[in-house]
Order: sequence, then structure tokens, then C-alpha cells
Amino acid sequence: MTETYAASSPRKPARDEGPWYRQPWPWLLMSMPATAVVAGFVTLWIAIKTDDGLVTGDYYKQGLAINKTLARERRAAELRAEAHIKLSEGRLDVALRIPAPPQAIRIKFIHPSGAAADQTLLLTGHNGEYAGAIKDLTKGRWLVDLEDDAQTWRLAGTMKIPQDREIKLDSSSLQSPE
Repeated sequence: MTETYAASSPRKPARDEGPWYRQPWPWLLMSMPATAVVAGFVTLWIAIKTDDGLVTGDYYKQGLAINKTLARERRAAELRAEAHIKLSEGRLDVALRIPAPPQAIRIKFIHPSGAAADQTLLLTGHNGEYAGAIKDLTKGRWLVDLEDDAQTWRLAGTMKIPQDREIKLDSSSLQSPE
């Protein structure tokens, strides 16, 4: 009796590649969602820890005060007010041309993105010439707000530090009411 064996194709034995956590593909696929979760927590931490200095708590009152501000700017136009502001190494000089210049003026340097850097100075002077000490302004765009101490008129403009060391504020852009 002869035995015949069926011809069978040789099979490769299954390779034992070890547990799943030793393979690179599961880790690669899990790293993408894990990165998004970590980035979400970092964003949350930044949002909680930083202050949004652009939002004020009394925005409604500030909105109502806009008409008073516009009236003060119109008053400056009626008076044909003009100011020359010069900054130099810790010193601020203001030459104000206005009928009957006040004894004291208030000047504000306002940084649009950070209230911590803002400066308000009360300067006293004689015949429209005012001077005082000022802290160095950081590089960038600054809003300049000049008014008399009684807040009856107002001049406003912008200044770019360090390019602008002297600026002129006037009310030529405003039309005097007839």
C-alpha cells in the first residue's frame, strides 16, 4: 500500500510580533488626538491666567460719555486749540496755543493693548508752556489725550514710539458747529 500525500503549499508560520503596545502604529494613531487634548488644556490655562485688558467693566457708562467727549472736542475746535508735544529723555514739553491758557493741563498716554503701561500727567505751566517728567514709553503706537484740568476742551492724536518724538495736536479735523 502506498500512501500518497497531498501536495500542499508551504505556509509561513505566523510571526508573533508581541503585544500591541510594542507596535508603532497604535502610538502614532493615538498621538494625534492626545496632542489636541494637551493643546486644549494649554489654551484653557492661558485663557484663565491672562487678563483681557481691552474689555472694561463700565462699557455702558463709557458709551454714554461719548457725547460729552465729542462736545469737548468741538469746544477745542471753537477755540482753535493747538498743542506741540515733545518727548526727550524722561522729559515732556507741551506748548499750548489757545486763548487764555489754563494753569494746569492733563495729558494721557494710552497704550491700546495694555492699560498697565498708560500714563496720566498733570502739568502746570505759564503762558501755555508746560513741562514735566515722564517715564519712558514702550515701543509702539500710543493714543495721546490732552485736556484742561476742568475738562472743558480736549485734543487727541496718536504717536508712534520711537519714530515720533514730537507731534502736533490740533482740532483741524473737527468742524466747528455753526
